[in-house]
Amino acid sequence: MKKLMILLFLLSAVSFVYSQTTQTGENKTIIKPVSSNLLDKINLTFDLEGLPKPEDVGFEDAKSKWKFNYELRLSDEKTINDLRLRLYDNCRQNTPTYQKCMSKANKNFSNKLKKVSQLITKGKFEKKGISEQLNREMVIPVKFTSNVVEIFNRANETQENPTFILRVKSKVSAKTVNEKKYNRKQSLSFIYPLKIQRKDGSFDYYNIISFGATVRIYRDNDGIGFGIFKN
Repeated sequence: MKKLMILLFLLSAVSFVYSQTTQTGENKTIIKPVSSNLLDKINLTFDLEGLPKPEDVGFEDAKSKWKFNYELRLSDEKTINDLRLRLYDNCRQNTPTYQKCMSKANKNFSNKLKKVSQLITKGKFEKKGISEQLNREMVIPVKFTSNVVEIFNRANETQENPTFILRVKSKVSAKTVNEKKYNRKQSLSFIYPLKIQRKDGSFDYYNIISFGATVRIYRDNDGIGFGIFKN
């Protein structure tokens, strides 16, 4: 009986301590994940698509190939928005010079993005024999330095919004049946912010663990078309 009383006392004591740490917000114990870093690595993903089917745009050509250059940079949302406002502010719609103004602003914006950002990583690759699906896709792991990781961690406690800038350049060469060989190339920049602001002023996070660009070669009534799209 004495042993039973001691056991009951110990159980009640444990139950009391547990209730004290879980019933009130002040005393509630929060277990943090092993890694406290908000973001320390990502995957860059690049894909090449042939539409409606790869053979419709000459990917079956034995000499077909895909060349790709990429550059990942980091800036912040406010800096990028200020730059965009400054460069595009003079372009007025419904004016004879609007298209020319926008073309010039687009070029300047892409060039000046390099000056307001830091380089994270860059590289290039070439794929031959793009009839094979494996030669039309690429995944590149990127691990951040401690300084970049700290930028993301700081943003978790402030209004700062780190923003990735992905600059890409793609060239596709192929030959369709009964047609001459074609070369399609294009350069673009895409922006991926870390956070999105809610209506109440708080923030949520985009899923940017993996992102990149998709290159599309397509056939339509006008022939072979080409485009690069963010993913």
